[in-house]
Amino acid sequence: MAKNILAIDLSTSGVRLSVSKGGIITQDVQHHFSSAQDYKVKEQLKDFVHDNGFKQMDLDDVALSWSHIQSTLVPMNVFNDSSKEAIHQLCYGYLPTGIDLDFNRLPQHSMVNVYGISDWVKMFFVMNFPRVVMQHEGTLILRQLFTQSSLKPKAVVSIHKQHFLFALVQNNDLKYYNYFEFTNAEDLLYYIGFALQQMHIQPTDVELLLNEGQGCELDLNQVKTYYTKLYQPKTDVQSVQHYLTKALELCV
Repeated sequence: MAKNILAIDLSTSGVRLSVSKGGIITQDVQHHFSSAQDYKVKEQLKDFVHDNGFKQMDLDDVALSWSHIQSTLVPMNVFNDSSKEAIHQLCYGYLPTGIDLDFNRLPQHSMVNVYGISDWVKMFFVMNFPRVVMQHEGTLILRQLFTQSSLKPKAVVSIHKQHFLFALVQNNDLKYYNYFEFTNAEDLLYYIGFALQQMHIQPTDVELLLNEGQGCELDLNQVKTYYTKLYQPKTDVQSVQHYLTKALELCV
């Protein structure tokens, strides 16, 4: 029998909750937080979960994707010889107030993703959904990219309100992974072009997918049009809303 799965896509800007059964989405709702203050976000989230009846649902699995700009990939042997605190300090030098550290392993590729997560997130979701499985957005996106082996470079841009992730894989090998802060579409396209230039990869050769993250205020069709005019890719740029929902289904 097909499982009833709740997929939660969360950032500090908004949340998406999607229920799927047998790969078919049966309920899909979004909420953009009106404040970045933790206590207000928790209040809005509590009301949103309650009002949409998620706690009363008969769910087989619950999976959560968390997006945070402080995310670092390190080889597994480096992680084993160090600590998440030391790795984070080396890369960022500080840990923002109200942020804890966590990590996900990518054993097939001998990598570990060390990332920041708001300290209330785990407590809130474990209390409301005790069996929840939590992973960082970047971990899920890389797993998806690695399942699509190709000689051509494949990239995902996951766009949130003020930050986006750019990840690129080629020949089942990770070539690039980084978060950027941005204010408009021009910033986003500049950073993508800059990253490709660093890798000596022609934009025309990249198969690009745009994912609408939580709190995203850009028109993805407009971004797609700008990117196509600027870089003239050989393959059509794709834009999706449920990339992470599908990725979350694979992790439970």
